[in-house]
Amino acid sequence: MVAAHQLRSRGWIRESIGKPMHTVTFTLFGPLIYALGVWRLDLSFDRWYLVPIANAILLILSTLAAVILVPVLARSRQARGTLSIMIPISNQGYTLAGFLTILFISDEAYGYNALLMIPAGFLLPLLWLPLAEHWGRGEHTSIWVNYRRGMFSPMSLPLVGVIIGLLLNMLAVPMPAVAAGGLRWLVFLATANTMFALGACLHVRHLFGFFRTLRWVFLFKFVLHPALMFGLCLLLQLKGMAAAALFIASIMPAGVMSVSLSSIYRLDLNLGNAGYLWTTLAFMIIVLPILIFLLRLPLFAY
Repeated sequence: MVAAHQLRSRGWIRESIGKPMHTVTFTLFGPLIYALGVWRLDLSFDRWYLVPIANAILLILSTLAAVILVPVLARSRQARGTLSIMIPISNQGYTLAGFLTILFISDEAYGYNALLMIPAGFLLPLLWLPLAEHWGRGEHTSIWVNYRRGMFSPMSLPLVGVIIGLLLNMLAVPMPAVAAGGLRWLVFLATANTMFALGACLHVRHLFGFFRTLRWVFLFKFVLHPALMFGLCLLLQLKGMAAAALFIASIMPAGVMSVSLSSIYRLDLNLGNAGYLWTTLAFMIIVLPILIFLLRLPLFAY
C-alpha cells in the first residue's frame, strides 16, 4: 500500500488503476478463494451449519440498521452508499479474522472461520451490490433495476465460488494437493493486489475530518456486533472453537470490500479509506488486547 501511494504521488501510476485492480480481486481471486476455502472444510463436526446461520443473522441485522441510519449519518449520496456497506462488512473470511483465528485458537478452528464465506458470498449480490448500485447510480434508478444489476454483475462471482465449493465438498470430491497448497498463495496475492489498489487511491490529507461520522462505525464494529454475536452463541448453544471463531469475526474492523465497492461504484472513496484505516488502527491498538482477554471466557473454552 505504501509503495503504491509513493508511485502515484510521483506520477508513475494513476489513481484510476485502483478500480480495475479491485475488480480483479472480486472476479478472479474472490471466486477461487471462496471455492477452495469451502471445498476443504471438514463438515463432520457437530452442528457446523449454525456457524454460517449466526453470521448471516449478524450481517442481515447490521445491513438493515445501516440502511435505516445512513440518511441521518451522512449528507451526500456517495457517503451514504459507503456507510451502508461499511457498517455491515467487516474484515472476515480469509483475511484478518482468519489469521487471528489460527493464531489465538488453532489451525482446526479455521474451518469455522471459512464457513463465514457462505453468508457473505450470498449477501454480496443479494444486498450489498444492489445497495452500492442504488447509492452510486442516482436516486431515480428503481430498486428492482439495482437488484438485477447486482445479481448479474461480475462482482457477484464470489457467490458462484461458494456454491461450487459446497458442491465439491458434499460430493466428497478429493481436493488435489496443489489446490490445497495454492490457497495460501491465492490469499497472499489477493491481499497484495488489494493493498496496492488501496495505496494507489489513498490521499493522506483526506483521512481526517470523518471522525464524527465514523464514531457510529466504531460503535457497530466494536460494541454492537460482538455483543449481538455473544448473545447468538448463547442462544444457539455454540461453544468452544466455533463460538470463539464467530466472536473474533464479529469484532473485526471495517472490511477492505467496503473500499473496493466504493471505488468500483463511485461512492465516497475517501470515507471508505478513512473508515478502513482508522478502524483497523483502533483495533490493533485498543480492541485487540480486549479481545485476547475476552477469549478466556468459559464460553470460548475448548
